Amino acid sequence: MQRGFTLVELLVVLVIVGIAGGGIALALDRAQADDSEREVERLRRALEGAAYRAELRGRALAVDFLPDGYRFSERQPDGGWKRLETPPEFAPRAFASGLRVAALRVGERGARQALHAGSDGAFSAAALAGESLATPLEGGSGRRIVFGSRAPAFELELAEDGKRYRIAGRIDGRVERLAGAEPAR
Repeated sequence: MQRGFTLVELLVVLVIVGIAGGGIALALDRAQADDSEREVERLRRALEGAAYRAELRGRALAVDFLPDGYRFSERQPDGGWKRLETPPEFAPRAFASGLRVAALRVGERGARQALHAGSDGAFSAAALAGESLATPLEGGSGRRIVFGSRAPAFELELAEDGKRYRIAGRIDGRVERLAGAEPAR
């Protein structure tokens, strides 16, 4: 006698596979969100470290925001900039998948410059008031924040799939997250 599977048994297996697949999809979405949260926190700590390092060493330290990540450079005695590879917190880094710079506002004593990323990842000045501490990189793509003996005040907005993450830097060198991930406007 040949025994096969009944329709009820097949339906039970399909339901179990469907539930397991849904659980895996949710876990992957949560893991991606956790990756972005970790990446934003890593960047916040690196920016705060850059402010303190520049103040303690008496050498300007810059962060360059690129379309796919960021890198740090330190001013050399001859006036040039040397890209940092060490320590690890200042090594060049690519953003987590989908994360990008949406806006950067840099100001000192009330001066602010709003920079908004275009579809090509380059930045254009939207508003100018006074002297900016954000300087364009060679070739015009990306932006730079320079930390000196005194840190600049800035606000950085990162975006990913409808979420916005905001980081603010203070003139005392503290860098903090502003309100948790928010829906994109």
